[in-house]
This record gives sequence, C-alpha cells and structure tokens, in this order.
Amino acid sequence: MTEVNNEIKDKFQQAENLRFSKKFEEAIKIFKEIIEKIPDFNPALHNIGVCYTSLNKLDEAEKYYLKCLNLKAVHFQTLNNLAVIYLGKKNFLKALPLLKNSLAQAPNQEKVAESFAECLFYLDLKDDLNLFGKEAIKRYPLNEIFPIFYGKNLLKMGKHQEGLKVLKATNGVIEFNEESSNLV
Repeated sequence: MTEVNNEIKDKFQQAENLRFSKKFEEAIKIFKEIIEKIPDFNPALHNIGVCYTSLNKLDEAEKYYLKCLNLKAVHFQTLNNLAVIYLGKKNFLKALPLLKNSLAQAPNQEKVAESFAECLFYLDLKDDLNLFGKEAIKRYPLNEIFPIFYGKNLLKMGKHQEGLKVLKATNGVIEFNEESSNLV
C-alpha cells in the first residue's frame, strides 16, 4: 500500500467529519478523491461503503465493501457491514462466510454471533447450529436469541424433549397443537 502523506490524512479527516455530520454525499466525493490517488486505501473504500449504506444505496455500498475484501487485510467491521446487506436481502449463503470470518477476527461480537446463528438456522445447517448454539448459550447466558434458534433447531433434528426444554427456558410461551409447536 502507498504511504499516506499529510495531504491525504487531512482529506481523510475532512471526509470523516462530513460523514459524522451526516453529509454523506460530500464525504463520498472526498473519499473518492483519496481513492483516485491511493486505490487500495482500505479505510476510504470502507467509509464510502458506510456512506452509501447510510444513504440506503446498498448496491453501491456492496460494491465498495467487496473492493475492501480484495485487499489483504480486511477489517471485521467491513465483513459485518457487507453481511448486513446480505442479511437484509435474506441471502444467508453469502452472509455466512463473512460472519464466520468476522467472528474469527473478533470472537466477542454477540450481535454478529446472533446473525451467524440465524444463517445456520435458515440454511438448515443443523449440526453446525447444534454445536454453535451450545457454545453461544454458554458464552452469552443472558442472550434470548440463541436459545430460540438452538431450541427450534433441536426440534428440527427430532430432539423434541431437549428442544422443548430449551424453548421453555426462554421468555416465550410454547403453543401446542397436534401438528406443530410454536414459540409465541
């Protein structure tokens, strides 16, 4: 990566100030000026993605987050931001590896772990969710999301007694009928 001189540092700070002031279009313009001079400047690429996300221009945001992924050192926040875009599109298959890599970089991200469990559940990766769910419940004993995914997963695996026990321990109520059970 090219060395960042004082002019670039000043421009970056100016763009950051605009971003924090919610002047996203102006910030994008300055971040792009930086990218013209230093195409592999990850912080500017990432923050362009952040600005586009804030403007709800998710296709543009995705494009810049993907550019970050092509660089050697990818920050876990870039992985998380791109995963959020994919989760919003219900594209769990694309979100899953990003979340997994993010958790490998920074394991104590409870909300990211919740999203990871959500992906495992909706992709029907029962064995993976079984292992992950047990560990997540131990790591985050006050979390209410993990027991729901874990308990529902146990039901899907045919482990009804165990699944019902986990679900009963949550704050929800279980409704039964002859064909199914639902957590309310």
